Amino acid sequence: MKTILCFGDSNLRGAVPGSLNEKTGLFARYPRNKRWTGIPQNTL
Repeated sequence: MKTILCFGDSNLRGAVPGSLNEKTGLFARYPRNKRWTGIPQNTL
């Protein structure tokens, strides 16, 4: 089994723009199958 390593910033994490939670300092995330890393994962 081969592995593809992806590293990056908020785009990799799947952060939803404008969804910053002031209390926690975290952004909401898109579901795993909607993030750009999840789409090729499902395809492969």
